Amino acid sequence: NGIVNNLVNIYMIIPMAIGSALSAFSAQNIGAGKPERAFSGAKLGVLLSLAFAIPATLVGSLASNSVVSLIVSEDMPELIAASAGFLIPFSWDCLFVSFVFCINGFMNGCGITTFVAVHETVAAFAVRIPLSIALSHVPSAALSALERIGLTLPESQRLFYVGIGTPAATLASLIMLIVYYRVRLSGGRLARFGTAGG
Repeated sequence: NGIVNNLVNIYMIIPMAIGSALSAFSAQNIGAGKPERAFSGAKLGVLLSLAFAIPATLVGSLASNSVVSLIVSEDMPELIAASAGFLIPFSWDCLFVSFVFCINGFMNGCGITTFVAVHETVAAFAVRIPLSIALSHVPSAALSALERIGLTLPESQRLFYVGIGTPAATLASLIMLIVYYRVRLSGGRLARFGTAGG
């Protein structure tokens, strides 16, 4: 977990920084009566994050052993294998956080802080934790099925399954954000935000 978090945080700094900048940018534009400019900034932030996320996802998914080997000694093959398996789903998460962090920044700037806190909490406690626990008990039969389609995940790589809870929770957050936007802010309703938090 520590190894994978150190690796993934190298990428996560980018959408986190863009999300923080979008919070201030959105608040300023909402306050100036230019909500559409705030929304355009959020879209640009997502695109910029994705420009880094797509290569990070591909490298982390397709060359996870090599990536982990950058910070783990070669004489620890079991640790490299376990960390590489855990890195794969965390790499997928890079795509989803590109959207979530930027949209969160935009919504925080609009003063919609309660919903941001609620959807993150729901995603963690209703999706990530239960799914990670459930997938940690994947039976050996599932491992055999994966091997039949060309994936080789030894029994020791159950961390791969535990890691799936992370991108699943971020995807759930993204779905909640999209639904909230469609219901509360689309169709010109964003223009009603005359000041941040309005």
